Amino acid sequence: MASPLTRGRGPWLGVIAIAAMSFVLSLAVGNHFFNNLSANNDEPVYVLQADLFRHGHVTLSAPAQGDAFRPWMSGRKDDRLLLVVQPVLPAVMAFTDLVFGSTRIALALIAAGAVIAIFSAARQLLRDDRTALVAAAVFALSPLVIVQSALYLSYVFAVLLASTVIALAGRAMDTRRWRWMAAAGFVQGLLFFLRPIEGLMLGLVLLIWMAVSLGAVRLALRNAVVMAAGALPVLALCLAYNLATTGNPLKFPLWAIGGNDAFGFGDRTIAEGGRAIHFGPGESFLALRTNLRAFPHWLLGGLVSLPLLVWGAVILWRTRRKALLMLGSIAVIYPAGYCLYYGNYLIIGGKDLYGPHYYLGLLIPATMLMAVAIVDVVRRRALLAALLVPLVILGTVVEAGDKIRRNERVRDDIAREVNAVRSSVRGRAVVVVPDGEDGAYVLHPRGALGNSAELSDVTLFAADLGGRNLELFDRFPDRAVYRLQTVSDGRTARPDVGLLRRVRAPSLDLTIRAKPLPDRPVFVTYAAVANQADRVCVVDRAATPDRAIAARVRMSPTAVTLLGCEGGDVTVPLPGGPSTVVLGAASSAKAELATGSQVESRYWVRLGDGAVDVITPPATWRWDPAAGFSLIDPSAAPWVTFDVRAP
Repeated sequence: MASPLTRGRGPWLGVIAIAAMSFVLSLAVGNHFFNNLSANNDEPVYVLQADLFRHGHVTLSAPAQGDAFRPWMSGRKDDRLLLVVQPVLPAVMAFTDLVFGSTRIALALIAAGAVIAIFSAARQLLRDDRTALVAAAVFALSPLVIVQSALYLSYVFAVLLASTVIALAGRAMDTRRWRWMAAAGFVQGLLFFLRPIEGLMLGLVLLIWMAVSLGAVRLALRNAVVMAAGALPVLALCLAYNLATTGNPLKFPLWAIGGNDAFGFGDRTIAEGGRAIHFGPGESFLALRTNLRAFPHWLLGGLVSLPLLVWGAVILWRTRRKALLMLGSIAVIYPAGYCLYYGNYLIIGGKDLYGPHYYLGLLIPATMLMAVAIVDVVRRRALLAALLVPLVILGTVVEAGDKIRRNERVRDDIAREVNAVRSSVRGRAVVVVPDGEDGAYVLHPRGALGNSAELSDVTLFAADLGGRNLELFDRFPDRAVYRLQTVSDGRTARPDVGLLRRVRAPSLDLTIRAKPLPDRPVFVTYAAVANQADRVCVVDRAATPDRAIAARVRMSPTAVTLLGCEGGDVTVPLPGGPSTVVLGAASSAKAELATGSQVESRYWVRLGDGAVDVITPPATWRWDPAAGFSLIDPSAAPWVTFDVRAP
């Protein structure tokens, strides 16, 4: 039988129309939901890498970025910073940015290409134009594809390459022409360069498929050798990129940025300074079942897809077992491979927003099995076919509603911060952004607030380094410095962008002014250096709301001293250099902090050269016995204020 890739061209008009639809959907969804990127912190790293390539660079200058501007998922190599993401997608993004003025065109082209690749692979495996066309449509209309095709992530690109490999390898086995197998190897090399784990997993799938299809392991190995030869140019480029970035051709950037991203079980950290996560067999199994359970909800038709998948598998078992072997191998090997990688555990948190995206490769078997079932129902069972279409539409609508609402909420939260910066910042400026649970980086957890590779933006964003934030005033004397924080007014939280100023003097006097709260007559102040225990000063044991209190504090280059305390002044020694100094007040039932209303200000301080540098205004925090400390607008605690002045 001739290869289906050589038959009539009529179906190509249909698949081109579906691909064009995917192209438009990618742009529309990207602009509507992800104009400021998403909450997935890998996205801005791809964007930054594309910007680097666009300007002819591969890595960043570590001295130029410094700690303040170090981007998320970057690692140091000598005087350079390398980014973790593989360069294939950023290179395509940089190309479309150069040619079309937009990196989003790359995502749209990849989405359209994936549709065509799915059609080609289905046509090769299933030998039916109509089924292949339906598979392409099911793929394009799956919510997982629609969302992922609008994100700066590599998963749809991986499906494009994997499907292309399947189509080319199948054609090579049909025609017995080595050039098609070498072409399949070249694309397989690109897949490995893009996502090494998926390149290896697909390689195993292909070996199984070819051994069964050709009836001999020897022939399968011979094809594998030809594919390896075709992949050599790309593999050489991959090794050269590793050498240029990590200094070792066999060491990928993922393993060179710090932390522990190794496969297997144990304690893992995503980046240098990140929180440690234990990943063992229990977490692996939890990730597997949670992500697999979520997967059908991201298919066209939602749970309606499940009986279609089963029926499609039954039909292929009867008619095309070799095709079913290929599809079944993907369905088994891909999830099994990811069971050994702790990233599969991390993506659980985003499964309701962006789907279980590590399993996007499972759409290759899923869409083809669904297509086989749909075509069979339409051909043979007219009444069931009349019910199937509304059921698929209803299932998709039911699933899509919640996904749309969730993404709109995240979009609006991100937009509020972006708009707060735009409306508050004037002229050339630096904005200090809060750090995340994995450390002080730009782009995490606020991917929309990033810098160009050359730090030439009118508004730059800097990681919060505590007392070292004073270095920004030294480095950028021509820029205003702001701070972004999320504060609560007691009812709702909102982004707040405030202008900062530096106060420098041999010593500083601070006054804590308060009107103690009813039924809490003991007024105390306290001081501490970040991560140390509080030192408490009892100011008044019989305070009343009708009598204002002004407690004094002196900050010198060596200590913070709480004045006017019972039993004498309380002194907290300060370490040299930069630090965060905590000053607080509490109106309590007893002479202890835990029994009262507690508010504190946290100051970024730098000591040295016989002077004190302080950034004001400080961040204001309030203690809640149930939730701990939270950032507040100072107006949410009107009973106490903190003033700073040079004597």
